[in-house]
Amino acid sequence: MQKIKVKITGSKVHDVGYRVFLVNKALSLGVDNFNAFNTFFDGVQTVIAIIEANDEAIDEFKNYITDFRPKDAITENISFEEY
Repeated sequence: MQKIKVKITGSKVHDVGYRVFLVNKALSLGVDNFNAFNTFFDGVQTVIAIIEANDEAIDEFKNYITDFRPKDAITENISFEEY
């Protein structure tokens, strides 16, 4: 079991359905412990997600959000760190 923090930054990551996009993926993986919220870092739109799951679910979640994003999202960086 691991717990990670995902930080997604970009010029358009708010108001594009990013949190719903992330929670839907977490639910499809059977994850029970998940949270996501919008914020700003240094004036840049940021979505923070905290997820706790088994290693396989974490790996699939990371790969999915690295490869896919909501239709209108403009992301500049996606980072992962232990939480």
